[in-house]
Amino acid sequence: MTGLILLGLLLQQAPAPCSPSGNVQFVCGQEAPEDLAVLPGSDWVFASDFSGNGGIRLINTRDFTTTMAYPAPTAKDKLDAKTYDSCPGAPDVAEKAKFRTHGLALRPGKNSLHTLYTVHHGNRESVEIFEVDARGKIPALTWIGCAVAPEPIGLNEVVPLPDGGFAATNFLARSGPGADRTKMMAGEKNGEIWEWQTAKGWKVIPGSEAAGANGLEVSKTASGFTLPHGEANRSSVCHAGRHRQNAMKFRSGFESITSVGPATVPFSLPDKQARRLPHRQRTS
Repeated sequence: MTGLILLGLLLQQAPAPCSPSGNVQFVCGQEAPEDLAVLPGSDWVFASDFSGNGGIRLINTRDFTTTMAYPAPTAKDKLDAKTYDSCPGAPDVAEKAKFRTHGLALRPGKNSLHTLYTVHHGNRESVEIFEVDARGKIPALTWIGCAVAPEPIGLNEVVPLPDGGFAATNFLARSGPGADRTKMMAGEKNGEIWEWQTAKGWKVIPGSEAAGANGLEVSKTASGFTLPHGEANRSSVCHAGRHRQNAMKFRSGFESITSVGPATVPFSLPDKQARRLPHRQRTS
């Protein structure tokens, strides 16, 4: 009887199989990947790691192998103190040992040098920034800065802004009473979008308040954001199957599309001047 119990426990703890299913090939070796960032003009994709020891993983889309990009022996730390003037320094040994990552975004650069942004949860709640050197056989990361979030912000997603800096969503407060989670689950506003700029730091984007502000995208023309969240019962509601979308405007013509459901479905806003915003499926 004891042997049967032990066998049952082992079966429960065994990882799910990672073998192909028909034409579907799985990428094994991930731990709660919340987001992906494609390295332009290459076979590489970065994946965040929200569980275990965390980190930033690098996936080869040709052979579906995965390596740890950060922290890693090939990774370096070199603070850009001019741009990230408020950053207290590179992650220390303890921070790297549990470097949990969430949202990812990449700003394409020139000469195979790019910038990668990641939301980090640890001893500091922050956006960590890396230079991506894709000139070699395998892309390498150099940590170059950070922006520590104000208390009690709980970050989720990050996107670079065309004029420099970046925007990030406050999904759920990290501390305090559980009132924010209760509000979020009820579809009430509990978070918002924040913007960070050099020498200016963090500030709330007025009118961006939302329930469970989650994934975030900015349009190529910088005319708006796509913001999936859990708020309902707003104006300009569009139904598409089980999805429910709402449109709201904020901050000098920025526009947000919000949704309830597994993904954001784009739709035309009633304002003739509004643009059709880009979107993507999200894992968070």
